[in-house]
Amino acid sequence: MIYRNLAILAFVIFTASAALAEPSAENVVGQYGTAVAAEDWQNAVSYFSKPDIKKIRNGFMPLLESRSFRLSFFPGKSAEDIEKLDDIEFVANVFGYFFRSMRSRGITIEMDPPTILGSVGEGQKTRHVVYRQDGVVNKEKISFVDITTVHKIDESWYVGVPEEFDHFAASIKERLKKKPD
Repeated sequence: MIYRNLAILAFVIFTASAALAEPSAENVVGQYGTAVAAEDWQNAVSYFSKPDIKKIRNGFMPLLESRSFRLSFFPGKSAEDIEKLDDIEFVANVFGYFFRSMRSRGITIEMDPPTILGSVGEGQKTRHVVYRQDGVVNKEKISFVDITTVHKIDESWYVGVPEEFDHFAASIKERLKKKPD
């Protein structure tokens, strides 16, 4: 009887730890949103897949040609120093810049971790996670519902880069052609 109970206990512990080792799509979006709310940019960026992190970096790389970009996004670093940054550190600096930039313009943002409302699957490797985001912008309470798409690569879920990013990256390149720094 004791061996049976130990076997059941071992099974419960094993399955619980396996469940913890493989976060769900919803948990990944929640953890990503919590990192963003805490402005923990390196952690937030780690929820993207390596190819997507590289895609974000490559989208912003043309801005390295702009001296004002380098000074704004990477204060005190030369173009050579910036190119040596690993992809996560590079993208974390870019994400952090947007919040620093808003604060420098007098815009205050305080976001709560997201509340996951549910998700819809699209095949076996894509889920669209619906969440509510609450916070305060310039002392005004805000609340909105949004969707984040996550993709399963191997056995892990990753936050997807929105399709609009490709258009954004192209517009960066186009702007630089028209207004070099």
